Amino acid sequence: MSGRVVKLKHAVLPGNALGKVARAVIMRDSNRAVRKLPVEHMAAEKQVNLAADLERQAQELTEEQSLANIEELRPSDSILYRHEFDELLRNLLKGFTVSQLKAYLLVASKTALKSPEPKEQPMYSILRGTKCEPWAPLRKLKITGSPKERIGLTLLTEAWGLQIREYLDGKGVFNPKIATRFLRMLSREKKRLDAIRRTYLDAEEKILIGQSSIKVITTKAKTDTIMKELEQAARDMVVQTINDVFWVPKDDEVVTLLEHLGQLTSTLITHKPKEKIIEVAWFRDGPEQRGQERRADVVQRLLLTALWPKQETVYLKGPKDIECRLIPMVLGRERFSWVDKLTQWSRWAKPVSRDSDPESRISLEERDVLRKPVEAPPGQSEFPGTSKAYTATAASFGHILHKNADAFNVATATDPSPHIFSPTSPPPASLVALSQSLNSSKPVTTSLVLTFRSLPSVNDLKPNKSNESAKLETGRPDLLELQLTIPDDLPEGPLTWDSCPKRLVVVADQHHTDVSLPDQPVDLRISQTDMRVISASALDDSPFREYINTAELDLLAGRLGPPPMIRIADTPFNPQIKNPSEPTDYMFAGLEMRRTLEADYQGHKLLYTSVQAGHHGGRRAEMVLEAQPADPSLPPEEQDLHAARFLSLAKDLAQGKVVKWVGEVDAEAESQRRLAAAEPVAEPEGSDKHVR
Repeated sequence: MSGRVVKLKHAVLPGNALGKVARAVIMRDSNRAVRKLPVEHMAAEKQVNLAADLERQAQELTEEQSLANIEELRPSDSILYRHEFDELLRNLLKGFTVSQLKAYLLVASKTALKSPEPKEQPMYSILRGTKCEPWAPLRKLKITGSPKERIGLTLLTEAWGLQIREYLDGKGVFNPKIATRFLRMLSREKKRLDAIRRTYLDAEEKILIGQSSIKVITTKAKTDTIMKELEQAARDMVVQTINDVFWVPKDDEVVTLLEHLGQLTSTLITHKPKEKIIEVAWFRDGPEQRGQERRADVVQRLLLTALWPKQETVYLKGPKDIECRLIPMVLGRERFSWVDKLTQWSRWAKPVSRDSDPESRISLEERDVLRKPVEAPPGQSEFPGTSKAYTATAASFGHILHKNADAFNVATATDPSPHIFSPTSPPPASLVALSQSLNSSKPVTTSLVLTFRSLPSVNDLKPNKSNESAKLETGRPDLLELQLTIPDDLPEGPLTWDSCPKRLVVVADQHHTDVSLPDQPVDLRISQTDMRVISASALDDSPFREYINTAELDLLAGRLGPPPMIRIADTPFNPQIKNPSEPTDYMFAGLEMRRTLEADYQGHKLLYTSVQAGHHGGRRAEMVLEAQPADPSLPPEEQDLHAARFLSLAKDLAQGKVVKWVGEVDAEAESQRRLAAAEPVAEPEGSDKHVR
């Protein structure tokens, strides 16, 4: 039955077999052979050519289809990790041909040209201009490799603008252009920029200030924070204009002067000669408070007092001595004003030996140094509380200082010579001998002196012989000194008008004669000041009351905020005022704290004063001998010699006959010291030379 189709059938037989129903299997032959399935033989395997297949498929695709396929690969996020970027580049290089990639770049470039370029807005308000290169990482993707790889990289970076996250998270550079004034302020007041550097920058991160731009080298997140901090600093910058500065010349020296003054006051000063204005910029430290002088007002008064000195006449006298020479003054510069500190000053001095007893050959004749007789302060004038005009005479001790010059001689110097007088005082130890010869002394008094200057006018810049007579007719003095005596039990809080004694000194003119003593440790100045004194009772209804109450002079807290200007009218400065109701503006020119010891000495008044002033006056101690008039009970011949005795007494003080000055050595004490320290071996001949 092999190969034949057989059908099986089950059937039940009638009857039983072995006690059970009999069953049988019936097999039937269909006389058909089993059909055989056809056998298929596998064809020979052909070699696959992938490049040819891709080329064939590319030829079959249209240009629109290939461009659409490339566009489908464009990621929605422009920032990718490096491995995602590399995988996308591989897909482009494997899936598309060079011609297709070039066609996509060409279409992308044409689309960028046709689309309107969006108007770029500055990312930060402090940026200058409308275009600014954005922050860029220091690590940049280089376009290298085969021509196809370079095309693929160009497509990813330029056409799609993709960036690598690892590069963006690292350091980068942001170099925007910023307003020049703000950059100069950052360079001048470095504490703000230093605080930003300490807070945000790590190692190898920098903030560099250029002439017109700022370069920030750090991460993108830190760059944004730093720029916001700089924006806040720009909002804190205050710019104030000073008008009508016709008294500021236009030259290189003034430019240097303004630069130094800006560094001194932490401001940026810009002079515009054509507009005759000065712009002062500074950073505001918190909200503006009362009792604080604005920096522009400080700049104005310091600049005015430097370029427009107070009206005074100065003459110079001294011996003609070829052995003298200019000796640079290195010490004691704290006594100078801010503008005098810019100059190297020297004193006209003569080298002398320690053992010599120098005697100055200069003579002080009354007719040479005093233009008016010594007067006593007069009584009240026809104005209640106001004294009549009088001339105060005083002798000051200090150093006559000159600018360095190749050839200089005091006797041949022109009058007025370009020199300054720097007051000084003997050391406290030397005052012990002087105190024994004092007749009486008063307690030490502390006073606050506020100085006011009249503003210059355009006419003052022009030489006019009638300026002196015009000043007498208008009654406008150049200098006012409001002297407030500070009580010992000073209460807390600002100083008020009624809490202290006061007086106003009106200075009409000053005349100084500087006497050079080159063989002595100090020089001499004889001053005569035309002045009048206005008492407190006459000032109660004046603008000075409101000025002091507004100034917030809190001495204990160290807050002083005097207003920059005061307008004065109907004040009895001079009885010859033709129109006393015409107001006059005076500028606050400086404040000094003085502690004065006053004593009677040989019929005159000796004052030892410690002065604490600001940049306009420095810090110094000075000794002044004020001339007092002769006693009316003296015989006439004695009264005639009174002024000559005052000059002689001033000369004795300067020559060290009464008090020892700095640098002077007691000859007898020095001799005893040498004898005590003498050795058996003989000392070499010759004496030690030094300049006193």
